[in-house]
Amino acid sequence: MEEQGPEVGLGDAELKELRQVIDSCPALVASLDRHRHYRFANRAYLYWFGLDPDQVEGHHIREIIGEEAYQTILGALDQAYAGESARYDGWVPYQPMGPRYISGRYMPRFAEDGSVAGITLLVLDRSEEQRARVSMEAAHQHTRGILDTAADAIITIDGRGLIRSFNPAAERMFGYRAGEVLGRNVSLLMPSPDHEHHDDYIRHYLEGGKARVIGTGREVRGMHRNGETMPLQLSVGEFEGSGQRQFVGILHDISRLRRAEEDARVRLDELARAERMQVLSELAGGIAHELSHPLTAIGARAEAARSQVFAAGRNGEMKALEESLEVIVSQTERAGRILRSMREMVGGNQEKVGPESLNAIVEDVVVLLGHEIRRNGVRCRKVLDPELPHVTVDRVQIEQILVNLLRNAVEAMMDQQGKRELTVVSRRDGDSLHLEVRDSGPGISEANQAHLFQPFFTTKAAGLGQGLPLCASLARRNGATLEARSTPGHGASFTLVLPVDRTVQRQEARG
Repeated sequence: MEEQGPEVGLGDAELKELRQVIDSCPALVASLDRHRHYRFANRAYLYWFGLDPDQVEGHHIREIIGEEAYQTILGALDQAYAGESARYDGWVPYQPMGPRYISGRYMPRFAEDGSVAGITLLVLDRSEEQRARVSMEAAHQHTRGILDTAADAIITIDGRGLIRSFNPAAERMFGYRAGEVLGRNVSLLMPSPDHEHHDDYIRHYLEGGKARVIGTGREVRGMHRNGETMPLQLSVGEFEGSGQRQFVGILHDISRLRRAEEDARVRLDELARAERMQVLSELAGGIAHELSHPLTAIGARAEAARSQVFAAGRNGEMKALEESLEVIVSQTERAGRILRSMREMVGGNQEKVGPESLNAIVEDVVVLLGHEIRRNGVRCRKVLDPELPHVTVDRVQIEQILVNLLRNAVEAMMDQQGKRELTVVSRRDGDSLHLEVRDSGPGISEANQAHLFQPFFTTKAAGLGQGLPLCASLARRNGATLEARSTPGHGASFTLVLPVDRTVQRQEARG
């Protein structure tokens, strides 16, 4: 038989001291016998359940923690009673206080014969920690969801300019997958010269320099993976993350906006060119009309003089006069041909008419002049009747009228303080369709109102006096009239009036 060593035991003082140490432990400590009854529970364990020692010691663990909790940790208990240390991490539905998230350790105690005499429980309550972690995960998922679904590119970089995050919109914008750019310098996404100078800018800022873009927005150019560049609106913010300063950039692709602005500029240039051509046409027509009469008279008198010369006989002096008269007749006929050609050219233009929506024309023109309106601090309001019928007009000419009227309204309010309001109204009034442009400018004096549509009359220092007469002429070509009203000091109003009956008949005829 193998010899046993001397048994080592603890004295009462030592046991008391050990119990005090265990009682002072913040973890929950308990001892169960081989029948799963409590032999001991420390102060933290008793406090946790709100019980006294005599309410715990000698009772089965099922009675204290409840049947549902007991079944939850039963696997760990069985493993410990089988002689192996076990652990359980998770939520446990305790009977007294409800679900708690624990980290439990269950360690067997062995008797001298090697059998399991009981187990020791060591439990840490991590409920608040777990709730905080879950809350943080939820917040992270929420933030991740925002970043993943954002329409704009959102990129974060550290103080070295290395990319830390790259959302799906950034992937679509630049053509890179996130995994391809994380850890690489953000200058990868920039064309020259920003590509070469970006690191210097960050270094200068981190060393105490002044930021040019932090907290503000500006237009920059980004570079796609394929080398193409694009205009972007960039906003940059700064935050502390992972113990270091980081930067977040939000980039909005303004390619469509720039294309729209360019299209608007081209359209305005076309309208301006059409307007200049219209003015030239009006002037050419007037010149041709006015000059035809004196040229006709000159030609008639020259022809008569030539006939008189022939009747009087021929000599050397008469020959010279005849030649001069021949020149007069020839050049008069040539001038007449030129004027007839000009008149035919002016009168031969075909109007491109068709059913058009006045509201759509208003929307298009307001977009075209949007930058000019906003730049001058004018608030534009549209009051458009959605039931307004289509009218048969030349769209370009109606656009020319609106462009003139809106620009005049903006210019009238440029130098005034206070409210600058532009209102465009479409409505049906009996047998007429009205398209009205109102402004809150200084208005037009009664003396000037009577001359508004006269050619070459203007109230502008640099004006030519052709804008409103041209508008009136274009209105007449479309079977409409242009009316003006103003109360000095209370703005002005110009109204294009189109007859409904004539328009409806044209539409029916086309159908």
